Amino acid sequence: MNDNADDELEFVNETDDAGAPRPAPWRLLIVDDEPEVHEVTKLALRNFEYGTRPLEFVSAFSADDARKLLRKDPDFALALVDVIMEDDGAGLELVRFIRDQLKNRRLRIALRTGQPGMHDETDVMKTFEINDYKAKTELTRAKLVATVTAALRTVEYIDEVFELQERLKSSQRWSMLGELAIGVFHEIATPITLLIDANSIIKRMLTETSPPDLLKASARIDRASQRVMSLMHNMQEMAWSGVERAERVPLKTVFANALELCTVRTRSHGVEVKVELQDEAMTVNCLQRQLEQVLINLINNASDALADRDVRRITLSAVATEGGGAVIDVVDSGPGIPEELRERIFQSFFTTKPRGKGTGLGLSICVGILEGIGGRLELAPAAPGEGARFRLVMPAVAKSPVARA
Repeated sequence: MNDNADDELEFVNETDDAGAPRPAPWRLLIVDDEPEVHEVTKLALRNFEYGTRPLEFVSAFSADDARKLLRKDPDFALALVDVIMEDDGAGLELVRFIRDQLKNRRLRIALRTGQPGMHDETDVMKTFEINDYKAKTELTRAKLVATVTAALRTVEYIDEVFELQERLKSSQRWSMLGELAIGVFHEIATPITLLIDANSIIKRMLTETSPPDLLKASARIDRASQRVMSLMHNMQEMAWSGVERAERVPLKTVFANALELCTVRTRSHGVEVKVELQDEAMTVNCLQRQLEQVLINLINNASDALADRDVRRITLSAVATEGGGAVIDVVDSGPGIPEELRERIFQSFFTTKPRGKGTGLGLSICVGILEGIGGRLELAPAAPGEGARFRLVMPAVAKSPVARA
């Protein structure tokens, strides 16, 4: 990795204008009983910046010192922790302390060891909630920069989610659903940050000669995790922007984006997906990411319903309506919706999935998204041989700008 491997990463001139206001630094904690390790680390990262923010280094020369420091001052983005200090497992016990006693999930932890044979890397990565594990002999400046960059990117995501949570708590716009939304955001953010961390490690281990399927899988994980974080940004904008504008977008693009993010689900269930557009160039007036999210929800629901069916098929179709509107149908070959449940499926917290498999919020959120632009979601009559037919009625002119109450 070279110094310009990431657009957000810069090694600035030391003659930077000292009079200009500087953003708050990223705080990095170095925990190691060897003073020279502290000096070498500071030297290697001396001019490092991520997102225009420099680093601030704080040193602890034992695990016990680090515990005392973190009890009083937990506001660090990354800790570089030596494994063997007061004893052979001092660094590992410090990790337990941070995660289990301090309950600190924001802090990224990278373990470093001068004796890699003392603790098996695979076992350590499985057992301890850490984000990287390196032998000191292999930790070149380039690898150190990569480790710090990946960690700070993840902390940046975590901080954005936390900021959203705090805003939601005080927002009258979400007075009824705020606490629920906070819980949902937390449940999304926690596994996604772990996924980003893990994939960052995987990508650094891959080379051009790695199996193509593995390279593609890692790239897909990257796209999907970035997509989720982008959706989190959208939720933040929905809660806080006074105005959000709808625009005309190609329906072919919306379908393609939604289907890409459902690929794992549809393939794992052996589902055939067909797309039928009245006109390849047709457009709809909508908020693109929100419409994609509605389709993702419907496609995934349909895939789950087809898991034990002989014929597994989902069809996405669209026809234009007068004045520039559209009707989009998502049809599956599943068992359909029983008559006694047709009035309840759009209610919040209602689900037909087994306990622990569904929240019962997906369809009610989809209804809210479409109503927000003047459209509607309905369960349309199914033709013979069809299971469920969900219909999205898109308005000729979407409500734009969309006012947030």
